[in-house]
Amino acid sequence: MTLFIGRQPILDRFQKTYGYELLFRDSLQNVFTGHDVDQASMKVIDTSVGQMGLQKITGGGKAFINFTRQLLLEDYGNLLPRDQVVIEVLETITPDAEIVASCRRLKDGGYTLALDDFQYAPAYEPLLDMVDIIKVDLSVSDERERLHFAETYLPRKIKLLAERVETLADFEQTREMGYAFFQGYFFSKPVVLTGERLPESKLGRIRLLVAINRPDFDFGAAEEIIKHDPTLSMKLFRYINSAFFGIRQEIKSIRQALTLLGEKNIRKWCTILVISSLVDDKPPELLKQAIVRARFCELLASETGQGGNDQELFMTGMFSLLDTMLNQAMPDLLADLPLSAMVKETLLGEATSFQEIFRLVTAFEVGDWERVESLANSLRVNSEILPELQQQSFVWADALAAEQ
Repeated sequence: MTLFIGRQPILDRFQKTYGYELLFRDSLQNVFTGHDVDQASMKVIDTSVGQMGLQKITGGGKAFINFTRQLLLEDYGNLLPRDQVVIEVLETITPDAEIVASCRRLKDGGYTLALDDFQYAPAYEPLLDMVDIIKVDLSVSDERERLHFAETYLPRKIKLLAERVETLADFEQTREMGYAFFQGYFFSKPVVLTGERLPESKLGRIRLLVAINRPDFDFGAAEEIIKHDPTLSMKLFRYINSAFFGIRQEIKSIRQALTLLGEKNIRKWCTILVISSLVDDKPPELLKQAIVRARFCELLASETGQGGNDQELFMTGMFSLLDTMLNQAMPDLLADLPLSAMVKETLLGEATSFQEIFRLVTAFEVGDWERVESLANSLRVNSEILPELQQQSFVWADALAAEQ
């Protein structure tokens, strides 16, 4: 059985990644109903512990895993490393004596427990005495209800997690109320600040993007810009001398580093280098998300008959969050970058031969399995290879992010 896993980031109050909720499906041909949910959850446990390893899936963060009634009663949680997981008790589970006893065993075993999509009922009181986290769905709660949760459960030493946080305003409001964790894609949605100029330091780095992405690549121009930017120079040396590259000799000059990379990789690595330097005031997860998209798009190139466009597909994923990173409108940013017309049109939402690949990657990102199935069929991609490509992208991005 092929396991499809989406991961939705969960950030802390400082917008650092605390963990991921794992969104899974055992195929793209059926939906989960009844016993299928149990089977899929068991498969997640088996795959994450025995095959992939949670470390590879979450990059060292906590894995939030939904537990059904059957999984709780049969103590499947004990198969997971207690320091790496948060066990979510689904809102559809009736908290009867058997469930309370199962949760008590997990709690006594040192596991972290969360109540998913919580709505109070007296039957939940025994669980409220042992849970660590309550998840509050912002899409079905207003400001008054969110505040009520904070005033009621924070004094009981229960942490609150706001889920479906879709705007920066939602994040700031619930953080002010005392919520500890935040789930949703608010951090990757652009907040365009009209009329504001980019700082000179960021403009200089944009100039490097221009230099390395010109059709007539200018090696010397790239070297000069990096040489006169201490931050970029430091990042380049850190990257090239890291275990990720596996180069045995120490690289001591910018020219030596660029020569070893070669023109194609200079474009890729310098793009990552520059973009990473533009997001120092943004959540680290934002850069990681862009890198995952870029790598996933690149890997899909050959699978869709576009192997010759792998570099452009990489750039499509890498630049897809640039508007969020710089708080600028995407059309304005792209106007000054010498990217191909195909990349620009794709990022602007126009119909291109890249568009379905990019949409497949972003659908996988959020666990929109129906859309993934439709796009995979349209692209004539064997869906069974997608989890492996996604996993490679996770590992690649996490390794790069570790060098920041």
